[in-house]
Amino acid sequence: MTKITCPICADGSVRHFAKANDVEYFTSGRLFDFYRCDSCDILFIYPMLSDRLNEIYPSNYYSFHANAADTLALHFKKRLDDRA
Repeated sequence: MTKITCPICADGSVRHFAKANDVEYFTSGRLFDFYRCDSCDILFIYPMLSDRLNEIYPSNYYSFHANAADTLALHFKKRLDDRA
């Protein structure tokens, strides 16, 4: 069995956090395993899917959209961020 380490701090104290699929863009029916690092608290998918980024982050993904400030998702995110 492969020892999973944190992609940020390389610590080995990570634990399975959740199994989920893409419910926002429906780019894949696959379930992804999310892990959380106990050391730096990052949440990450393992295995990393760097060869599938174009599939997972489609052209309409709000972070990469030319008019990102105008998207509904970003509007709600900003409202939630402003509450914090």
